Amino acid sequence: MIPYPTVVIDTNILISALLSSGNCSKILDMLVNDEYIHITSKNILNEVDLVGKRDKFRKYFSIQTFELFLSILNETSTIVEPAPVIPSQYQSLDSSDNIFVATIFHYRPDFFITGNTKHFMQINELTHIISPDKFITLQSEK
Repeated sequence: MIPYPTVVIDTNILISALLSSGNCSKILDMLVNDEYIHITSKNILNEVDLVGKRDKFRKYFSIQTFELFLSILNETSTIVEPAPVIPSQYQSLDSSDNIFVATIFHYRPDFFITGNTKHFMQINELTHIISPDKFITLQSEK
């Protein structure tokens, strides 16, 4: 039996899953269907909450839909403590991205799914940094 991959998912992918029916949405469906183990932290979930409640998203989904989404994330995810300190060589130029780096550094998941793969090249030795399209393709080949 092939073990389920462990995955950290960037906020932009999670929010995109609510906006359209593309590969980001498929990644969310795969989570609900237990096709991988979603690793996250309270800090990441807080960021998802803040971003998803921005007024600009109201034309795409209601607060009630978003609250349901957050509930599903909390129920289906493994919530871990991020590393308290990140070595400087792994820190992101964008300090707001360090919530992902700290979780990845501490847990070392198989994949980090992001639409901004170039922003995270400094952690390439810690995990496979992968786009949603490549993750879907890779998982469909199994």
